[in-house]
Amino acid sequence: MPRFIHLERPILVSTNLKVLYSSLGHQKNLALVGEGEFIRNRLLGRRQHVLFARNPYDRLVSAYSDKFQTHPRLLGQEGFRNWQRIQLRFLQQIGFDTNTSDERIQEALLNVEFDQFVRALPRFQYRDAHVVPQHHRRRANVKWIIPVLPGRVDKLIRIEEMDTEQINEELGLDLSTVRRNKTKHGPADEYFTPELRRIVNQVYRRDFQHLGYPQVN
Repeated sequence: MPRFIHLERPILVSTNLKVLYSSLGHQKNLALVGEGEFIRNRLLGRRQHVLFARNPYDRLVSAYSDKFQTHPRLLGQEGFRNWQRIQLRFLQQIGFDTNTSDERIQEALLNVEFDQFVRALPRFQYRDAHVVPQHHRRRANVKWIIPVLPGRVDKLIRIEEMDTEQINEELGLDLSTVRRNKTKHGPADEYFTPELRRIVNQVYRRDFQHLGYPQVN
């Protein structure tokens, strides 16, 4: 799970996959660090902790669109880099034999409907970083979910509301023109039925609570 240390300022940055991870990874003054280095710096107490968050509904739609509708179509093209963990683990969850041809895996992924993806979340949410709840990044964890330090965020940035000029001034991060690996999809509202929202509201209940996003019934 993504943690960064600022090379020029006393700042630690946390995020999740499908939450500006690629964009932050291209900042020249940020370096990826492991959980051990993050914990060491938190214990020293000398660095501000900044957390980037995203609306759980939008993040989920982005993960689905990217991993089940966009990436599988790259099979056979130069940019294709094997099947990803979220894809194979999801297929295993629904009983698909992943020890088969790439073409069959591609077909299976493209045939996954959004409602099928969402209904698998309760048994799948901690098995891949693209769907694991975001609130765990508030604290240091072992294996994503076992807290080892009290949670404290000095600055929470919801990316839907972020002021790029202010972020550049306060954090030295230039996000004004950088949205790398942005997944194209329609408005998140178009994907959800009341049933699917109930599932997401339960799975990401603490994300809504701790990150300040409103639940929609």
